[in-house]
Amino acid sequence: MPLSVQTNQNVALQYETASVGDRILANIIDWTIYFSWILAMVAAINILPGYTTNTFFQVGFITLPIVLYPLLTEYYLNGQTVGKKAIKIKVVALDGGSPTLGAYLMRWLLAIIDCFPFSPVVAIVTIAINGKGQRLGDIAAATTVVKIGSRVSLSDIALDEMPDNYRVSYPGVVALNDQDISTLRRVLQKNNEGIVQLTADRVGTVLNNPAYGDARLFLQTVLSDHAYLALKN
Repeated sequence: MPLSVQTNQNVALQYETASVGDRILANIIDWTIYFSWILAMVAAINILPGYTTNTFFQVGFITLPIVLYPLLTEYYLNGQTVGKKAIKIKVVALDGGSPTLGAYLMRWLLAIIDCFPFSPVVAIVTIAINGKGQRLGDIAAATTVVKIGSRVSLSDIALDEMPDNYRVSYPGVVALNDQDISTLRRVLQKNNEGIVQLTADRVGTVLNNPAYGDARLFLQTVLSDHAYLALKN
């Protein structure tokens, strides 16, 4: 299903979320890798002379790579396990950027609830009813899994209600970084005019423009200016 992701630059990107079938196929490939590893290690334990006979060590040596595989591959392969890469799907953050290590850790830890001991039933039901292609781990980590492979065209990118003849009101917005813009968006989502006013005062000082008028309209204009300049450059 289509998913609109709002970036810190106030730009909406359109993604196609990975279907339950896509994710199952990716997991089948990854589980094939797990079983292949187990068979190879069992064979090595039985064949190689002088190999340790410590059962605890053997079990740990076999299972530890399997346990860490989803976390390490997604973190180092930009949101993909081998299975996800084969099916051409990947993990992305809901703000349009790459997930943090903390987000990958959250997905990895909650996979226990998503998949065990109830098989993948919990994950399948959650993905089906969520609307954003998220299992519980994705919801907690603010991530989802999307299809990749198609190029992003200009038609996939849209500024929020920005006219063709848009004119920048505050060129100084280039001094704001992505974290600043993300903070402004969160402030505008709150129904707290006091916080909006304080934020506008601070931004007005940074932009050397304290006489900005309506606080909420001022912050919305700052976001639009930043988005316009980000695309133009």
